[in-house]
Amino acid sequence: MCLSTYCKIICHIYFNYHFGESTSRWVNSKFTRHIQFSLRMVIAFSLAAFIAYGTGLKDHLTFKFMIPGMTILTINETFGLTLSTNIELILIIIPLSIYLFILQNNRLLYHHYMLNEFFYLLSSLIISYKCRKIPTRKLSLLFNTLYFVTIVNKNQIPKFFSFELLEEFIIGIFLSISVSLFIFPLFATFDIENRVNYCLYHLQQMYHLVIQAFISEDHITANVLLSRAHIIEKMIRKTMITTQSRFSDTNYEPSRLLQIIFNRKRRFIIDLTIQEQEDLTTSLMLSICSLKLLVKQCSFNKYHYDCVNQLKTSLVNLSSSQSLFISCLIPHSSITRYELLNNLTNLQLSFDTVRSSYIETRLHLIKDTFQSSKIIQSEDHLLHLFFLFLCF
Repeated sequence: MCLSTYCKIICHIYFNYHFGESTSRWVNSKFTRHIQFSLRMVIAFSLAAFIAYGTGLKDHLTFKFMIPGMTILTINETFGLTLSTNIELILIIIPLSIYLFILQNNRLLYHHYMLNEFFYLLSSLIISYKCRKIPTRKLSLLFNTLYFVTIVNKNQIPKFFSFELLEEFIIGIFLSISVSLFIFPLFATFDIENRVNYCLYHLQQMYHLVIQAFISEDHITANVLLSRAHIIEKMIRKTMITTQSRFSDTNYEPSRLLQIIFNRKRRFIIDLTIQEQEDLTTSLMLSICSLKLLVKQCSFNKYHYDCVNQLKTSLVNLSSSQSLFISCLIPHSSITRYELLNNLTNLQLSFDTVRSSYIETRLHLIKDTFQSSKIIQSEDHLLHLFFLFLCF
């Protein structure tokens, strides 16, 4: 392996993008993700602890321990989720700090235990009602609780105590965003693209199994192949469900800019937004699942065998051509425009071959039917017709 290959692998690991082209379990695995997240948390805690206790800030902070604490608590799996949680948290604790500052300077919180309890419960109720995300709600309630626990039964507290507490929270939030952006960043945009590539790869496997089941010589072999396709289908559905939860995170990420920067060498192949890639996967999934249901309805009678024997070669070529074309859509290190166009042309030729083969086979079966006075069930004809229609 040359130096450029090693650098490319390191970029894939560090930025967590385009895992679909890697077959190494060390590059593409949950174990690697967990290690990266653990290192991110350790580095974040170490950096926050150094700023809180190893710099001149330690003499000016009231709750120094809150800086590393907030840094750890506000880091999430993806950068988009971290940013969205922190933005929502800031929009809550800043008005809350102003509210507490007004109460404190109007001397409503001195030597009035019941009044303190009333304002604490009131602010907690408003926070719980307004916060949409559970992590944000908990951190806002933590801010509120720390303030009231600190001032209770105290004769004197700093005039700007609420803003001092806000400062420590803001420092922790800033550190968590910085660490999420620069230390093993996981962008929701790349995570969705990785999952789309995973789905495309396994959808092609599922498509191949369904075609093999359709051209099988007996019902038992077809059921075995359909069972394998069903296992793959469950894997894909599980991945697609997780993908849907990532879309809200991409609202806080420059998705198109990230795609332009990291996919600039592949934009002549596929240049779709995140939503368009998901729509592509969903439409392919719907089409292949429909093919699988049609194969289940096949009677595997003489009409089916005669038709399949004439179409077997063209359908196998179609499956092979589609597999090559989808491999071009999945990130590849050495795909060229000429190879892409060649695979696309071969796929179109395969479609034309299957279409012409079916027309010829159908005419031949009709001729045999007239000569032998046999009856063809309309269900058999329509089933094959719909199957080939979905293949196209």
